[in-house]
Amino acid sequence: DSAGILLRDGGELVVSEGAGIAEQTIGNRIALATNNPAAQVFRAQQPRLFANVQHDPDWGAWPEAASVRGWIGAPLVIGGEVVGVLTADSFEIGAYSDEDAAIMQVFANQAAIAIHNARFFASLRQELAEHARIERELRLAHEELTATLFHLQQTQFQLVEAEKMAALGNLAANIAHELNTPLGAIKSSVKNMEHTLNDTFIHA
Repeated sequence: DSAGILLRDGGELVVSEGAGIAEQTIGNRIALATNNPAAQVFRAQQPRLFANVQHDPDWGAWPEAASVRGWIGAPLVIGGEVVGVLTADSFEIGAYSDEDAAIMQVFANQAAIAIHNARFFASLRQELAEHARIERELRLAHEELTATLFHLQQTQFQLVEAEKMAALGNLAANIAHELNTPLGAIKSSVKNMEHTLNDTFIHA
């Protein structure tokens, strides 16, 4: 009448998925340290069935499971590790047999493979998303570095031009200084010669 998948979360089993079970059952937890039938299956790593689970003192089911009578559970094993329990419920007493337990274990094995694949692909998808994020960050960093390099090259060009202009100014100042000295001397000589000539003409 209903079925559920309980997955391990630390020291508890959590009702993760289900068919034919009340919606509020999803998320319910069972401590692995208890003798609840699902916890027993988890620890024993063997399927187990109950003709009338309500007679088990450790059943302790939730109110929405009050109609459950026949119960069967099988461990979900991935790579030698038990990760949860697959369960099936019936409203009839004695609904399940040992043959059903064996079949249930086959279903549990298939479910374990599906869970493993789902987790693997989820992990792979997460890794791909992380790689894409890193690639985006690297591309942005490259763009920023390229812009910074261009800015530095422009600054370097401006500094070189400024240094050239400063050097040209210094050169012009030096040339002017070098020219002013002889020109001053020549000017003085010309004036002296002019005075001498004037004096000569006057006395003549």
